[in-house]
Amino acid sequence: MKNLLTLLLSLTISLAINAQSNDVLAQSYFLKAQEEYSEGNNSSALENLNKTVEYLNATNPKIEALFVKIFINQNDFIAAQKHLNTYFESANENSPSYNEMLRYIAVVDEKIKSKKSTPPHFPGGKEALANYLRENINYPTEAIEKNIKGRVIIGFVINKDGSISDIKIVKGIGYGCDEEAIRLVKNFPKFIPGTKEGKPTLSTFYLPINFQF
Repeated sequence: MKNLLTLLLSLTISLAINAQSNDVLAQSYFLKAQEEYSEGNNSSALENLNKTVEYLNATNPKIEALFVKIFINQNDFIAAQKHLNTYFESANENSPSYNEMLRYIAVVDEKIKSKKSTPPHFPGGKEALANYLRENINYPTEAIEKNIKGRVIIGFVINKDGSISDIKIVKGIGYGCDEEAIRLVKNFPKFIPGTKEGKPTLSTFYLPINFQF
């Protein structure tokens, strides 16, 4: 019985020493992470911060706040948002960097929105495009004489500067309607180009043009 108690005591002491050692290592890695961050070494700061969590086997608002700032510096706003959420799960108004993290919410949200893809569009939107077609279309005489009605589908590329190229008829109805559709598109004003991750990009656009009278 005495030997068993001695063994349990030894294990308890060993676990306590090990836990204390891990806490010391975690603190050391956190200080290194702060130092690397202040010097602009974000990759090294992140590595040390991950070690902090590993040895601490937990996180806290101070750690999460530093994660947020590192990921913002790396333009990884999805990761920054994730750590902002974790920060506010345990933080309160007295937590370190609380007001700073509040300000980052809007910043990170805006950055994430700006990185999403957006489609190209006609200046003024769909209504402006419909008005343009209605006011500028010239119904071909041959199509009128032969009572030709229908829809021409035309495709084209919208370049990064909004200009149009590579115009082609995807589905035509003939009798001069295809040529009129091409003429209309060639005379379009520049589009608002599509974007990907906040930057203008090439886009393919398909447009149906109705010929009715």
